[in-house]
Amino acid sequence: MKRWSNRCQQCAAALDDHGRYQDQFGPYAPYRPIDDLRLTNGIPQDAELHRCVHQAYCPQCGNACLVSVAETSDWQ
Repeated sequence: MKRWSNRCQQCAAALDDHGRYQDQFGPYAPYRPIDDLRLTNGIPQDAELHRCVHQAYCPQCGNACLVSVAETSDWQ
């Protein structure tokens, strides 16, 4: 895993990672195959781009947003 270092677009404070966007689709979503969820999550070309969309929250200004991060197989 890589360190989360995204910044808020409104105030430039560090964003908190609130997990994968797809995990919020229902009680069993975290257990469904990732590639299956990508076909129904409403994000165009999600499967082809090899990106993982996370929910993010700014504790400073309250901004909530989605952040697309590159998939990686590296574990640190």
